[in-house]
Amino acid sequence: LGRNGLQVEIKASGSLSSSEKRALAQLAQGFDKALEGLGQPDQPRMDIADLANFDRNVFKSVDLAIQNPGEGELLSSFELHLGADRNAVAYTGALGKVDVDVDAQMPLGRASEQQRQSAITELLRQVDAAAQRSHADSRLVTLFKDAFSQLHTATGSTGAQIAALSGNPLSGRIGPMLSGLADFSASFSGAFERTGRFGAVVETGTASYQLSQETTLVPSAQANTWTLHQQQNESLVAQYVKSRGDVMLDMG
Repeated sequence: LGRNGLQVEIKASGSLSSSEKRALAQLAQGFDKALEGLGQPDQPRMDIADLANFDRNVFKSVDLAIQNPGEGELLSSFELHLGADRNAVAYTGALGKVDVDVDAQMPLGRASEQQRQSAITELLRQVDAAAQRSHADSRLVTLFKDAFSQLHTATGSTGAQIAALSGNPLSGRIGPMLSGLADFSASFSGAFERTGRFGAVVETGTASYQLSQETTLVPSAQANTWTLHQQQNESLVAQYVKSRGDVMLDMG
């Protein structure tokens, strides 16, 4: 009937339990949202929140890979990994590249939800400031911010306390000292151009942004003494040229 659609076939080595059926239905719904968001013709969206919150008591991990053979499309490739080790997204397309990798085995205890959301909000402010300074394409920045926040709020992304600190008085003091986020590496990069009111290109440039966090907890020689080190790094490299008076850009 001229409509596009998706057909999914499931094969199992045995009959599924009721919990497995529920988890599979939830996973299918998240999968549908992810594909619908990435397939938007003008503004691809990173809608992976439902997919990232799959039932980890039923499924060990989830991997999604998409390849688009078309040239110059907004979506060229997309890879998603959700597991006990890490949660990661890699996107490439006409807008540029987005890579976000979150350590799902952060061995330093769970941050409170309020602390984590506050940390995400603060980091997204940094991203907005970098985007404004670099003139990066707002669509690419939105994809990056959505991937960053959704992978960090995924179930299990902050890990569990390490056994070495279990029952130790230090375990309750570590949380407030940390950012509230699992360790991560994240980046976006891409070329951009803007048109003026008459449709001519008035600005063009490139932007490359990296953001990361690394945490180490090392026992000292003295009993019940630990050294905690958490470092965040941020880097922005950008260049752009812009015409005066909103007229066509002439590089000559």
